[in-house]
Amino acid sequence: MAVAVAAALCGVHRGQRDLAAFAASLTPAQMAALRFPRRGKPRRYCAPKETTFFRLLRRLDSCALGRALLAWQDHVLGPRAADDDLVAVDGKELLNSQGVEIVSAYAVQSGRWLGSEAVERGSNEIPAAQRLLPRTLSGIEGCLVVADAMHTQSETARVIVQEGGGDYLMTVKGNQPGVAESVQQLHRGLQHAFSPSTAAERSGADGGTQPGTAGGAGAGAV
Repeated sequence: MAVAVAAALCGVHRGQRDLAAFAASLTPAQMAALRFPRRGKPRRYCAPKETTFFRLLRRLDSCALGRALLAWQDHVLGPRAADDDLVAVDGKELLNSQGVEIVSAYAVQSGRWLGSEAVERGSNEIPAAQRLLPRTLSGIEGCLVVADAMHTQSETARVIVQEGGGDYLMTVKGNQPGVAESVQQLHRGLQHAFSPSTAAERSGADGGTQPGTAGGAGAGAV
């Protein structure tokens, strides 16, 4: 797995054949550092073959790998800054993956990765994000989570607020009939219903009106 990570850092992303070629191109010192076995007479380092990488990738526990990579990231970067509190959730199709998609969460200010979840075949990003967020609870507590309009879902909002202790800022578009119209009606006639700010709370010391904030702990904004 260390070879696969080193290959990815060097730009190799195409699967077991390219991983095997990368492993075979390493110097003896690099093979020694990666603990390649030595066989034969004279004893030479033996790089893993294509079939070995195939078995590795086929049987890999992606959740365990994610935990290991997050622990490695924390070791290298140190604790996350307290003001690094804007978290984005986004989905992408992996390069050279025959259509495999993942949803990832990351801290916007630092670019720090907080976790990823694969999108199941025949599904979409919504359930993947809902599975991902509970595993990033330490990453979203006290943070503002942003996502595109696809993730404007009551269950996603519940996970962020009630399980994660974060806030959310979600986009409302025409892809959900009635939702955009309801938000517009609330905004026009019931502005005091939008938590956490009321008209009185938004008033500045000079008597002017200041825009409200995105929300306090446990509150979400749409």
